[in-house]
Amino acid sequence: MTTPSSSRATPTRCALTCRNERLDTVAQTCVLNQLYDRLWLYHNAFLPVMRLQEKRLVPGVNGSPTRIQRIYDRARTPFERVCESGVCEPHLRDQLEALYATTNPRQLRQEIEDLVDYIISLPAAVPGHRRTST
Repeated sequence: MTTPSSSRATPTRCALTCRNERLDTVAQTCVLNQLYDRLWLYHNAFLPVMRLQEKRLVPGVNGSPTRIQRIYDRARTPFERVCESGVCEPHLRDQLEALYATTNPRQLRQEIEDLVDYIISLPAAVPGHRRTST
């Protein structure tokens, strides 16, 4: 599946990118990994994306410049695109469909927002102190 290509920023992205501190403590890293797992599922299973099919040159009227007309396909999620393409092995497709069927998008979105809030509440690393994960 692909990474999401959305032109609008989600609250999750804004909350994490507007911070001035680095997210580099062991606790922050563990929670970030949990967040990435949930974001992967949310973006690939529930956020539809329109893909560019073709570009056409449209001549201008009365001397106006030529413009480009972009033609897009219908919006589908990366999950739907993989299932429709037939490139996925049957057992893997069954696993993905089971995951999709058992996931509540609203609950998943709430988990994502809760994880972001938790990451923001964690203390930042102390400059000059080195900690390693064990």
